[in-house]
Amino acid sequence: MALTTIDDRGLKTPIDLLDNEKIRFGTGNDLEIYHNGTNSIIDNNTGVLQITAASFRVNNAANNEVQIKALEDGAVELYHNDSKKLETASWGVAITGELTTTNHVNIPNDTGKFMVGASNDLQIYHDGSNSYIKDAGTGQLRILSNQLLIQNAAGDANQIICTESGSVDLHYDGTKKLETTSLGATITRDLTLNHASGDTALRWAVGGTNKFSLYESSGTLRFYDNTNSAERLRIDSSGRLLIGHTSSINSYGAESQLQVSGTGFANSSLAIRRDSADTGAGAIILSKSRGSQGGVTVVQSGDSLGEIVWCGADGGDANPSAGLIKCAVDGTPGTNDMPGRLEFYTTADGAGGVTERMRLDKNGKVTINPFNTFHSATHQATLTLSNESASNLYAGGKWSHAAIGIDNTTHTASGGSKSQIVFGYLPRSGGYDYEFGSAYMGATSVSQSGAGKVDLVFGTKDVTSDTQPTERLRILSGGGLTFNGDTAAANALDDYEEGGWNPAISYGVSSATFSTQYGRYTKIGNKVTVWFYIILNGGSTTSSTFAVSLPFTPAGSTMYTAFSGYNNLSANSIDNPVLIAFPAQANAYMYKQTATSVGVVPGTDVGNAAQQLWWGTYEV
Repeated sequence: MALTTIDDRGLKTPIDLLDNEKIRFGTGNDLEIYHNGTNSIIDNNTGVLQITAASFRVNNAANNEVQIKALEDGAVELYHNDSKKLETASWGVAITGELTTTNHVNIPNDTGKFMVGASNDLQIYHDGSNSYIKDAGTGQLRILSNQLLIQNAAGDANQIICTESGSVDLHYDGTKKLETTSLGATITRDLTLNHASGDTALRWAVGGTNKFSLYESSGTLRFYDNTNSAERLRIDSSGRLLIGHTSSINSYGAESQLQVSGTGFANSSLAIRRDSADTGAGAIILSKSRGSQGGVTVVQSGDSLGEIVWCGADGGDANPSAGLIKCAVDGTPGTNDMPGRLEFYTTADGAGGVTERMRLDKNGKVTINPFNTFHSATHQATLTLSNESASNLYAGGKWSHAAIGIDNTTHTASGGSKSQIVFGYLPRSGGYDYEFGSAYMGATSVSQSGAGKVDLVFGTKDVTSDTQPTERLRILSGGGLTFNGDTAAANALDDYEEGGWNPAISYGVSSATFSTQYGRYTKIGNKVTVWFYIILNGGSTTSSTFAVSLPFTPAGSTMYTAFSGYNNLSANSIDNPVLIAFPAQANAYMYKQTATSVGVVPGTDVGNAAQQLWWGTYEV
């Protein structure tokens, strides 16, 4: 090694050292400078290697690119390929380009922030209590991921899962509660809407346009249409469903749980419809038990199972009922056995409530006005239609099954109790239907003893004035017909009969034979009109008076009847023959008359080849 002379101006020539030859400084060779054949090394093994300069630079070997620059009272700069990448500043470090770390980026205080953006737009920091990701500048905060998971601090429970081209899931304590779908969203369990004050709303919209809204305020739910201008339905704080009005209405003394109110037919009506390819139909179902709500404790006879009530406002309230239909238990119920009846009620003018007017019982019996008054206390009446046996039809009857009963419960003296069917065309003012009708058919009592005797009366009128019809026909309780107001049994027409009989020869010809033997009669009351025709063609004549049998025995003790006729007896020298019916005799006897006398005709005078045609009327 050659060492050049050192004078007061320094080295005159360079100091040349071979590889691994060192320049050493310090008593213990603390600082060494050398080249090991590969790299140049400054090795300071004691204390601090201190470079003091107002401006310090490290350049490349060609000395045309800056690598490190340090300025007094200024920045320290780090370069890459002569491009500055890191620069210190009074507030910290500025990095140009990317920062890559193989470990943590640590800001060990609660005031430092990780800030990104020309205006520190994105900030990540911890304030001592909470951690923040803050978008403090322009634009949006976007998190881009195929699947984004937000979990608890322990990393063992999901909170939010966002899946690319799939759902967004919200969890509670690791359990999914809300999941978005292609159609909307699915919520597991409850959805709670909360508002500090005022209305809480749930809205349905299409394309941003509100279609339907649900509001809650003070325990009341309100449903609105798409314009939010009209309330359509309300569930109030008492659980009542109100349609068409905003406050509960008292009807029939009760504020019902379902109320429909409107100003026209469409918004004041209820329609139930079923569309199915079978025999089924829509239904309104009313039911009852005697147990707790939802129980099946058996009901009892007389229990009402359901009612339909009609009410109207009277100027004070809407409680008065005009009519009612009730279904009640009609007997003792059993398993799959519920006997029932329908009861129909109306309210009379001036009455304070409804009165039962008609009943259809478990056996199909229809009773009209079964227990109560009609118009007034003196007009009580009942009409019963039934297919029951006579023992079950309280209105009475002779034969079993299929009956119509009209029953007047007012039982007064003779002639005071009446039940009737009135045929009319104009109602009379004052509410008395058909008070002056065109005709009537009725029953009037003639005795009050026992079950009572009743005449059946028919009346008509032939005038147009406001008068009662006149009695035209009466069927007496003991049988028989009377006419035009006559009630006397002695005058009654009590029989009518038409028939035929074979008129026989009782006396005068024995073993008589006939080529013609024909007889007809009509019996009206106690009058019998006969017509008969006989032609004898054999028999033995006798001297007894010729006699012909009658269909009925004449009555009385003094009533004689002569029959007119046609015959060929004149050939037997019998002129002007006549048949005479005697009282209490079953035969008519033949007599003949001359200019001076009347005598009987024996069979020998008649002969056994006579032709006879007779007719006449007699009493029985």
